[in-house]
Amino acid sequence: MGITQAQCGTNTSNESYSTQPGPAEPQPRVPRRRVQAVAICLVRSTKRRFNCLIPPQHGYKVPIKWPKSRDVVWKANIPHTHLAKEKSDQNWMVEAGEKIKFPGGGTHFHHGADKYISNIANILNFKDNNINNEGMLRIVLDVGCGVASFGGYLLSSNVIAMSLAPNDVHQNQI
Repeated sequence: MGITQAQCGTNTSNESYSTQPGPAEPQPRVPRRRVQAVAICLVRSTKRRFNCLIPPQHGYKVPIKWPKSRDVVWKANIPHTHLAKEKSDQNWMVEAGEKIKFPGGGTHFHHGADKYISNIANILNFKDNNINNEGMLRIVLDVGCGVASFGGYLLSSNVIAMSLAPNDVHQNQI
């Protein structure tokens, strides 16, 4: 994935040029790095062009993949962990060594969101207490969602949530 001169905003001739990229040119393959970084185009002269990588912050770790990242993330990848201390009584996030865990209970699901979802499926008489009811339920409207964690838990059941927060029950910004 190369960057053309038109994308970098440089032009070696006196002619005007389009702001849209030109036809794709074959670019040499660049080996992938273990740690992701952001590519930036820097032009030092009209004949030379550098593609630079911004290194990640000190201590950065490769993110945990979904769906595990819904429940746990690396503490080193979060620059501000003061929210964990402020909200420790609400069971939102808990510091556990090098990781920060999201227990899934929060203030609304004291026994966990998965158990709550299973109870809803049971009340609706869905087969095997599965909320998606063999693909018959695909979208859920979550009104008064707070931080919308309910929608994150529904994703593992192939159900999408439309989360609306008319007011913030936790007195935080939405």
